[in-house]
Formats: sequence, C-alpha cells, structure tokens
Amino acid sequence: MEQLVSVILENSLNEIYVFEEDTYKFLYLNKAALKNIGYSENEILNLTPIDIKPEFTKEKFDLIMAPLKKGEKERVIFNTLQRRKDGTTYPVMVSLTKGRYNNKGVFLATIFDESELYREKEKFENMFRLHKAIMLLIDPETGEIIDANESAQQFYGFNLNELKCMKIQDINILSYEQVKCEMQRAKSEARNYFNFKHRLKNGKVKDVEVYSSPITLGDRSLLFSIIHDVSERAKLLEIIQAEQKLNTVGTLAAGIAHNFNNVFTVIYGYLDAIEALSTDKVVKDYIDKLWKVLDKSKSITSKLITFSEGGSPFLKTNNLDIFLLKIFQEFRGKYNIDVSYVMQQNLCELEFDDNQIRNAIEEIILNAVEASSDSKAKIDVKVDYADYTEVKNILPKKRYVKIVIKDYGKGINPGIIDKIFEPFFTTNLAQKRGLGLTSAYSILKHHGGTIKVKSQPNEGAEFALYLPCVK
Repeated sequence: MEQLVSVILENSLNEIYVFEEDTYKFLYLNKAALKNIGYSENEILNLTPIDIKPEFTKEKFDLIMAPLKKGEKERVIFNTLQRRKDGTTYPVMVSLTKGRYNNKGVFLATIFDESELYREKEKFENMFRLHKAIMLLIDPETGEIIDANESAQQFYGFNLNELKCMKIQDINILSYEQVKCEMQRAKSEARNYFNFKHRLKNGKVKDVEVYSSPITLGDRSLLFSIIHDVSERAKLLEIIQAEQKLNTVGTLAAGIAHNFNNVFTVIYGYLDAIEALSTDKVVKDYIDKLWKVLDKSKSITSKLITFSEGGSPFLKTNNLDIFLLKIFQEFRGKYNIDVSYVMQQNLCELEFDDNQIRNAIEEIILNAVEASSDSKAKIDVKVDYADYTEVKNILPKKRYVKIVIKDYGKGINPGIIDKIFEPFFTTNLAQKRGLGLTSAYSILKHHGGTIKVKSQPNEGAEFALYLPCVK
C-alpha cells in the first residue's frame, strides 16, 4: 500500500512537497514540483517553503502553520505566489496537512498551479474593463454595484468610485422590492433578459435592455449584467405607434368631415333661401348668428380633412422670409403678441402650401398666447438649417429648414408632452381646441416634414417645424 501511495504522489499532476515540522526543510518533492520549481533535488532539499514564497516571512509562516501544529485544524488552505529558481513567480493555492514521514513529524503540501486560471481571469478583466458594451457586476443579495467598466461610467455619468458606492436600485427607477425580485430571477436563471428604465447622473432616464446572468468570481456569486441603451429604439417605436394611431383616426376623421360637409351644403342652401325670403330684422339677426356658427363648424371639418390624407397640400415655391414676415406682422395685431424674428440668410428653396403652413403656425401661436400669464405674450422665432440628427429616426435623410417658435408661458408637463399632438387632447378646457396641434402636426407631415416640441414646466415651450428643402 505504501508503495502504491508513493507511486500516486510521484506521478500526480499537482506539485507535492513534504517538509519537516520543526525546521521546515524540504524532505521530498514529486516530479511535477521539481519540474515547475526549476531546482534540482539536491538544491531544493536545502531550502524551506519560506525560500520559495516571496510573500511570507518566517513569522507569518509560523502563524499559518500554528493551527496544524496544535491540532486545531486538519487542513489549512491559502493562496499565494510561488517563486521559481529563475526568479519568476506563479499564483498557487496551497493545501497543507500534517503527517509522518520516516518517523518524523512532517507537513504535506499539495500545490495547485493557478496560472491558467489567473490568465483567464486577466482576460475577463481586460474584456470587462475595455469592452464597448455597458457592463456591471452586481451583488444579487444587496444590489451593490461591485464593479463597472469604462463604458458604464461614460453612460451613467458616474466615476468608478461613485458607482461602487451605489446600489442598482439607485439607477433603476423600479421600487426596491421590484428590483430585488428581478435580481433573484436572474440569480436563479429563471430569467436573464429585462427591459428597464435607468436614471443617469444628469437626471435623464434611459430605456435599457439588460442581459444578466450569475457568475462566480473568487468566492463570490455575482450578477454579470450587460446593458444596451435602447432609448432611440423605444422612441422610434412610440413614433411608429403614434403614426399608426393618427392614420387610423385620420381615416375616421375624413369620413366624418365629408359627411358633415354634405349636411352643411344642405343647411347652407336652406339658410340662404330663408335669408332671401325673410324681411324680418329679428329673423335676419338669427340668420347672421347661424352663418357664424356654420362657418365655425366648417372650419372644424376643414381641420379634420387637413388632418386626414384628404388634406394633401397644394405645393408651390414660396419665399419663406417674406411669408413669415407677413404672417407675424398680422399675428402681432390679431393676438397682441411681441414677436422677435431672426432668419438665416440664403436658405434653400422651399415648396409649401402657404395656407396650410400659415394655419399650422397660427395654431402654435394660439397655444403660446393661451399659455402666457402676461397680457402680451412674448414669442421668439428663429429660422435656420436643421441638424439632421434631430430627426434622423423619423424623416428621410435630406436637408431641412427648421422654424423654431419659442414662448415664455407656463410650459408643458412632462407627463403629457407626448400626447399634445393626439386628436382632441387638450389641457385648455375653456377653449376646447382639441384639433389645433393635431392639425398642425398633420400639415407638416403631409409636407414631408414634422413638428417636435421641447418644454419644462414654467419655462415655456419650444416648437420646431421641419420643412424639406427642394434641392
């Protein structure tokens, strides 16, 4: 049996060392140990474990060995570096037990070379640190962020030290309990794909996809999370859904408008006949009032038709500068507004339906007047070429002119800003002009452009109208 044990030890792939209990001098090394350490058998037998372990002094090594010497433990395991004869070092895990060899008290050390493991760890760390994808290491029990790569620091706006002092609950806008529940799902591998909203350091909230899987690093079980920013994709999906909704409502609106116009035609005919036959002044006063009501009703159906595909514009080349100067001059007196107007010279040629664009701008002006808390609304207008990146997800790639109309009113609540172009949506219950901005949006859409809005409560609103250049 002893011979068998000797053969097993000698041919083990792990390094085996036997050294004296009192002096620590080596008594035996197997083939694997001699090959890796680089010393000859005669050389190594004059050395101790302290001579080949640069991280240890005799005092420190005595402390490690004390539990074995006193019989308090049967085995001691630790990680350290081992030094070869040529001075190079390699990471090892050491497992120590106490025994007897040639009737002497000895220690048996089994050495596991962890060089390959460390190389793989180094590869992972390099991949993690420098990868372009956003990556986090998270404690699934507490939510603590254990590590974050450079891409994560750039995306969230926090430096590494800040992130390592945070929990994922500080970034994810879900409640603490919801986040904890999702982490447990990822830990148990019941689910590894999530859609979340993450808050950045600057306060902005981004839509993200998170792929999270359990990983073991050292003695810790962590979640390795890869995060993709899908804010643009989510915004594009919202735009597509809004377009589909508008198209559906537009088809319905066109049918209603045409039916009403048919009814109005009959009413106009009869009212015209009554007016011709009547000589009574009171009746004529009522007829005048009816004409006004019908004209107002007619304007509503006109907006419905404009909103629908039936409102296609009559395009012609217009001088945008002269066109805008005229309508703003008209609006100054009509709505008691103060307009500041700046236009970039030598803009591209534009083709548009002047009546429709006039109506679209008027709706925005009316919106500004109603939002103003002063008796005289202040409006800034700036016209220049657009930066295509502003509309790259919603308009074809070409050159656009942007008309920016900014007011200084009460602004738009962030919770409703995405709804203001929806049919019949209004916050002004007194006016109830629910088709105004919808009609303006539809006009720009039929011109091959769009409208975007930016606003914060009590900071006014900024509407940007985009029109494509002819060339």
